[in-house]
Amino acid sequence: MGVEENIRKRRKLMGYTLEELAKKAGVSTTTILRYERGEIKAIGHDKIKKLADALDTTPEQLLGWEEEPKDTAQTPTEKKLLLLARRADKIPQPDRDAILKVFENSIDVYLKTKRHAEEKE
Repeated sequence: MGVEENIRKRRKLMGYTLEELAKKAGVSTTTILRYERGEIKAIGHDKIKKLADALDTTPEQLLGWEEEPKDTAQTPTEKKLLLLARRADKIPQPDRDAILKVFENSIDVYLKTKRHAEEKE
């Protein structure tokens, strides 16, 4: 698979529009579209790095030199959580722990509230 297909596939996997990816990568929407169509053959190293960062992958994977890591996620929610977990690796550990605690507490509160509402019925 060529870089143009890898960019498109990864953008769609991440759920980004052309505009969103362009903003994250610091290029125009037209440029992203031209990358995905294969109209721009020689993408500079700096642009590949920015695209890879924006798409939460490596330049090597984007260029097709390495395979994407395999995962066991089955549902769309599991896949999204896995992508978020990979992005969270870029956050310093104390901040990551705090974010994860908020997420965990949010789920606990939701489940308790739902269970309480069901018991009242």
